[in-house]
Amino acid sequence: MILLLQPGWCDFAWAYANQALLSGDWKLCVDDLNLNLRDEFGGNVCQPTTAFNEFSTLDLHLPPGTTLNLHAWLRVGEGDVEGSDTYFSYEVKGPTEGLKISTVTHGGGAASQDGLEDSPPDMHDYRLFRPGDTLTLPLTGGGSLTAELWRPYSLQVSVATLCFSSGLDHPGCSGLANRAAAHALTLGSLSRFGLPLIQALPSVATPFVFLHHEKTSGSTLRSHIASTAHSISAPFYLPCYYGDGLYYEDYRCYSFDTSNATEENGGRRGELAVMGGHFQWGEWEDYQDPRCLVMVRDPVERAISLYYERVYTREDHLGGRMLNELTREEWRFILEEWRGSAWGMYRDEGFKDSMCKMLLGESHFRGKRPEEVDWERVGRMRLDGGEAMKRMGKCVVGMQGEWEDTKRVIWRWFPWLKFEDKVRANTGRGSGAERKADVREELVEELMEVNRCDMEVWEFSQTRFKEQVEWMDGVGRGYV
Repeated sequence: MILLLQPGWCDFAWAYANQALLSGDWKLCVDDLNLNLRDEFGGNVCQPTTAFNEFSTLDLHLPPGTTLNLHAWLRVGEGDVEGSDTYFSYEVKGPTEGLKISTVTHGGGAASQDGLEDSPPDMHDYRLFRPGDTLTLPLTGGGSLTAELWRPYSLQVSVATLCFSSGLDHPGCSGLANRAAAHALTLGSLSRFGLPLIQALPSVATPFVFLHHEKTSGSTLRSHIASTAHSISAPFYLPCYYGDGLYYEDYRCYSFDTSNATEENGGRRGELAVMGGHFQWGEWEDYQDPRCLVMVRDPVERAISLYYERVYTREDHLGGRMLNELTREEWRFILEEWRGSAWGMYRDEGFKDSMCKMLLGESHFRGKRPEEVDWERVGRMRLDGGEAMKRMGKCVVGMQGEWEDTKRVIWRWFPWLKFEDKVRANTGRGSGAERKADVREELVEELMEVNRCDMEVWEFSQTRFKEQVEWMDGVGRGYV
């Protein structure tokens, strides 16, 4: 077992030069909540700081299953140094646990001893995280503990600081350390599997962003998200969600960015902790590090649903016709050129690669009049499926066709967002519409040809969704 301490881990102003720590007057004391750590005189185990360095060890012979709740502090003379307390929690699972911890605290690679490579240490490893990755632990009675997970000592410092400022005793601090360690282990497991981190609570600095395009159960979720954000007093903006009296907005379904966000309808632009809708990538502020949820749907099923809501209901020569009644040429025209509109504005990006456009920030029609569209930019547009998949990989993925598992995924990754609902499917024709297996093969071929980028992203999203569920039902079951 290695207890690594460096100047800076204490929450108090160093009143003495570092040389003072090297004098015989300063001692490092160690205790544990459950173990009887005593010197030969029955007092606390305290040794002169001159006896310790980075490689000093505290040898404890413990049976597997023991949870350490170490408390360390500094003592000068006969008095304890106020604010120097720190706490460390760790579950001992086997005979090599101390060596595993050594590989983490000294920044080395996996140790070569048998069993170590396949069994990473169950302790916080800052090397698993990137700048911006934070742990937020809601506290009983309000407030939260926050730690910057990519910094080597931030978790320990955050616990010690909160314990000191709150006047918690050893049992109280050990409980807090255990909770923080458990959450850090969960986030570390997600990082090892290449999955997004859990968001305990949304904030302005780390907002929740819901991205979706038409016909992916967005209306269902927008209502739940807005209601939940309102209930936890998080500033939000989710236009076109049928707000159940929370706020009203003219033409609310024609807001495709946060430009209309005000305090009256949830929160001011630039100060939002929760946002979502038919937005596109990058709608948040530069200083924000968002946690995102993307809803997707099988491109063929989505096209069927969109056709029966937007095209079938029209009163011109395209309206009133079953999808399978269209010629291949008519269907190709709809896929390439058709976009919904009302009040003289485009209301969507149509049938062509709308998921990629959303992820790449290339939505050029929604909310604009024809004369406002940058047609030159539209002509230059090239969609990069690899970049779209990279961006989706930063988000939690939900699937309209896997609604029950999608709800479980949302509840696991965003525990603050709890709701009960059934998926809503509005095709414009209900059960009378074709299903994917019923659509003529040549029409499916046309759709796949026109939506090459979306088909790439669809394949990736299926893999990502499966990985989320497998982690949740497998390794993730062992974590909080």
